[in-house]
Amino acid sequence: ISDCLDLVSLPFGWTVTEPHPTQFETTALEQCATLLKSRKITLFGHSLVSFDRAQLPAWVIKSAKDFDTLREMAGRRIRHLLKTFAGHISAWEIVSGIHAANPFKLPLDQIMDLTRMSAILLRQHAPKTVGIIGLVHPWGEYYAADHQTVPPFLFAEMVVQNGISFDAFGVELKFGFGNDG
Repeated sequence: ISDCLDLVSLPFGWTVTEPHPTQFETTALEQCATLLKSRKITLFGHSLVSFDRAQLPAWVIKSAKDFDTLREMAGRRIRHLLKTFAGHISAWEIVSGIHAANPFKLPLDQIMDLTRMSAILLRQHAPKTVGIIGLVHPWGEYYAADHQTVPPFLFAEMVVQNGISFDAFGVELKFGFGNDG
């Protein structure tokens, strides 16, 4: 099947990579990355930070009593992933949808701080890797129901105005019944 592929997206959801505090489980992803890289297939990693409920283990929600604790946990995880996969991944999604999924009820300045920290860590540990800011629900329909979130174009504009280092915006479109989008 590798003859048919040019790029593979590897999922680095928090639930998969750190199901329990400080217990990283990346062996299967490492084996997959090594095999794909040996076949000269470009690898995309998603995502360093996402607060999508499906990507977030229960222990993170329980442990993140304040922003500093959440920031520290996210930073530790990002450092581990970047050190482990720096030689394999050609492009990382720095953040994915933290403007839309906000279970911690973070204000905009803290969302921007997490985005900045994630981008800085990417540049420190993998300076030649492409960094992508992931936008979900580009029409911002979620904002009508939850004003603790940030409209997608405002988030994108704030990323640019804050001088956060990234290479591209990635826009995720979801289709189908029963889901947002």
